[in-house]
Formats: sequence, C-alpha cells, structure tokens
Amino acid sequence: MTDRATQVLPATALLTLDSHWHENGGPAYRRWFNTHLGTLPPETTLVRVLYHS
Repeated sequence: MTDRATQVLPATALLTLDSHWHENGGPAYRRWFNTHLGTLPPETTLVRVLYHS
C-alpha cells in the first residue's frame, strides 16, 4: 500500500494532522512526503483533494 500511495498521493500541498501546511518543493518535498506517510498511524485515512480554480 505504501509504495502505491507514495506514487499517487504527493500533490502540490499537504495539510498534516497537526495542522501544518507544506507546499511542493521539488524532489526534497517528495522524499519528505514519503517519510511523513510512513510515520502515520495505521488507522489514518488519507484524502487527496483535486480542485480547479
């Protein structure tokens, strides 16, 4: 599951469970995102919101 999620979920921004907003910073952001995803409790539900302005 984690391998699939790390390929699909990274978007231009992430709101963490502790209410911090992170914006895409290139490859370093993707590495951070993947590490962060691995630290979430197993019962965490991930939601990706796609929007158009």
